[in-house]
Amino acid sequence: MQAAAKVGFLVLLLAAMLVGVAAVLQRSMFTVDRTSYRVVLANAGGLTTGARVTMSGVQIGTVTSVKLESAGRAVATLAVDSAHKLPSGSTAVLPTSFISVGDQVLQIIPGAGPGTMQPNAEMTGTVTSPLASMIPESEELLISINETMTAMKELMQDQELKSGVTDMMASAQGTADAVAELTGTMNQLLVQNQDEFNNLLVTTGRTMANMEEMSLEIKNIVAQGVLEDKAIALMDSLTEAVNQGKLLVSDLRELTGDPELHASLKSSLKSFEEITANGTTISSDLTEMTASGKKVAKDFESLSENGILISEETLILMKKANTLVDDVTELVNSFKSTVDGFQGMGGGLFPEVDADFSVGYQSHGQHIRTDANITIPGAQDDIVIGLYDALETNRINAQIRKRMDKGLGLRYGVYAGKPGVGVDYRLASSLNLRSDIYGFNDPRFDLRLTQEFGGGIRGWAGLEGIFRESSPAIGFSFGR
Repeated sequence: MQAAAKVGFLVLLLAAMLVGVAAVLQRSMFTVDRTSYRVVLANAGGLTTGARVTMSGVQIGTVTSVKLESAGRAVATLAVDSAHKLPSGSTAVLPTSFISVGDQVLQIIPGAGPGTMQPNAEMTGTVTSPLASMIPESEELLISINETMTAMKELMQDQELKSGVTDMMASAQGTADAVAELTGTMNQLLVQNQDEFNNLLVTTGRTMANMEEMSLEIKNIVAQGVLEDKAIALMDSLTEAVNQGKLLVSDLRELTGDPELHASLKSSLKSFEEITANGTTISSDLTEMTASGKKVAKDFESLSENGILISEETLILMKKANTLVDDVTELVNSFKSTVDGFQGMGGGLFPEVDADFSVGYQSHGQHIRTDANITIPGAQDDIVIGLYDALETNRINAQIRKRMDKGLGLRYGVYAGKPGVGVDYRLASSLNLRSDIYGFNDPRFDLRLTQEFGGGIRGWAGLEGIFRESSPAIGFSFGR
């Protein structure tokens, strides 16, 4: 037993010696060199000894002690690996959370100052709120929210604003009441005139159906090619007529600018002046003759002596009278020829003019078009000039309308700024049909049915662009 006790004692002694040697070796060989720093906090926030110290997310030391030096001043001592130097101006942040799980961490925020902090130097420490830990900019956000709520409170206390909002709500209520009353009136109007509206819809449907059938028939005619050949032949005739018109205009310009005609008119005016002067001379001569007659009555002997002189003067007067008669006859004939020339152009210098102003709505493109035309009647043909789509594109209309038969007229010339031909046909005393084909490269065919209501007012409906989209159009016109 004594031997066993001795052995046990020696084993325990050896173990104690090994532990002591290991502790000495650990302190002397394996211990990391550390630098001590102090962090001053207003509230330690539950920071304990052994808590980790990090910088930029990397552990650089531990908290060796936490002490309360005075009220509102807690000091935490840090042991930081000497390999990590803390820049001057560094601070410490102790983050908190709503639920504490695991060890706390003291974060070092590197300073921007020059050099490094000395051992045992103090740095300022702060404790962040749990909300700041979750949202880094929560303090600025809370300040902004607080300012917004304050502004809203002041806005709600503004009496002028409240009064304005109240007035606006009252006005909105009045508007709503007016709309309700208008809706009731409209409903009552629809109920009272339901039959008329139904008839109007039925009539409109029939009209559209008839127009569609008319469009199909015209399309079939165009597809057969007969109308196209006639249109081409008509276009050739139109081109020839336009050329002749140009020649006519050129001849008129030459006639009005003819120097000989101007000289003839000047000569006629000069002759008229001479005739007037001769008339004055004749009057003077007659006065002298009267005086001479009195002298003859008084002195017959003197008349006998001067008989030869009187005979010579009488012959001179007769010659001047004949010359005066010839000049007057030539002037009258010249004036008559000029008047006859103007009458051949249209029945007078100022023929009766027919003016027409039309306003129509085109369904294709939802366009409102206005046309303005005047018709100058002539002896055989009429001249139609005006503007197509006046006040917008202002394209020229200039056509000659030839009266083919009673109620039938053929127009040719320029329509909507393009070569075109047209036909006017009177179906009844107050119902007319008008068609126009114009444009060589992109032919367009328009068809219009016009109803005269009296007083120069007319209503019309038709199809435009039959060769392409065949869009319905409707409108009215007035003129004299």
